[in-house]
Amino acid sequence: RLELKMIDIKLITASANLFETYRRAHLYHINVDGANFVQYHEFLKDLYESIQSNFDNCAERLRVEGFRLPGDFESKSTIIADSKDFNDCMKMFEDLRLSILITIHSIKEARAEAERIESFGTVASLESMIEQLSKNEWMIRSILT
Repeated sequence: RLELKMIDIKLITASANLFETYRRAHLYHINVDGANFVQYHEFLKDLYESIQSNFDNCAERLRVEGFRLPGDFESKSTIIADSKDFNDCMKMFEDLRLSILITIHSIKEARAEAERIESFGTVASLESMIEQLSKNEWMIRSILT
């Protein structure tokens, strides 16, 4: 199918945000250090693996809807800020938390469109992503307090 539908646009944005959030979590996993290194290193590994799985699932839902993830999908991300300060672990976590919140918002928009067109498999898949990412955000928020 060559024609983009609203569900395609929403799923491409959600996929791009998931990929960007995955990229940051993996980058921060590599660069984290300090007194809580082992705990944070393991947490970030679990996080990026979970987000990577969600990215894969979101991209597969796009295929189910009859469209392919375009080669330039990364440019569709609505996540802008990027922490370059790898000396401050808390700045990395705050940046990651913001990325997750933006990603949740984009998945909720895709979910609303999937519900509107009665694509209930996509709704269920997106709800699972929202649940997992919300838990991740809560855990990072707890680290930051």
